[in-house]
Amino acid sequence: MPEEIFETPQPTPSVTEPKTTNWPKAILATIFGLALLLGAAYAGYWYGTESAKVKTQSTKPTPTVSQPTPTPTTTTANPTAGWKIYTNQSLGINFKYPSTWLDAEINTLATRASVTIKDGEEINDVIVKLDVARGVYYNQNLQREMELNEVVDKQNFPSEALTSEEITLEDWKGYRYTYHVHGVGYFTTAIFLARPDSPADILSIVYRHDNNPSEYKSAMPETLDQILSTFKFLD
Repeated sequence: MPEEIFETPQPTPSVTEPKTTNWPKAILATIFGLALLLGAAYAGYWYGTESAKVKTQSTKPTPTVSQPTPTPTTTTANPTAGWKIYTNQSLGINFKYPSTWLDAEINTLATRASVTIKDGEEINDVIVKLDVARGVYYNQNLQREMELNEVVDKQNFPSEALTSEEITLEDWKGYRYTYHVHGVGYFTTAIFLARPDSPADILSIVYRHDNNPSEYKSAMPETLDQILSTFKFLD
């Protein structure tokens, strides 16, 4: 019997085709990867920077804001508060004088009216502290009213007067003299004023100084200046 021969079938060799690279996808993948790396690097940098800021802010001392100290307001006391007020419509004057002085008295002269105020003290038989008069000075020889400068010249104030100066009260202008009254032993301040448009209408203010050290020989007695600061003219 003929011998049978069995042949083992051989596998057919597979033919591997060469791979073709998909370049667009490769490029996209590379770009995407680089983007991820750059994003991760930026995120790390940002985190580190913010952490440093937080540490700096947490360790930085909080500045203290100092509030300015308010300047205390000082109220100057009014030296004439509580003083008596004298008003005379006929004379057209209003002023204040110390409350401890006596009430004002009115005296009518031929061509003038005078207001006298006493302080309750007497110096060498002189008891009037303040005399305020307004009116005209009539000169019999000239047969006319005298003007301000003529009236002042007639007073014959001593040349050694402590005060010899011009003075203005509102629209009244004139002269102020402080001098020693010979023979009576005290100082007096005399003021003569007139309006420029009415030089014969004269206001005179005569103030007797006290014998105390603060006023006896003072060129500017404080009480008189305080009285003058309250003067108002009503016409």
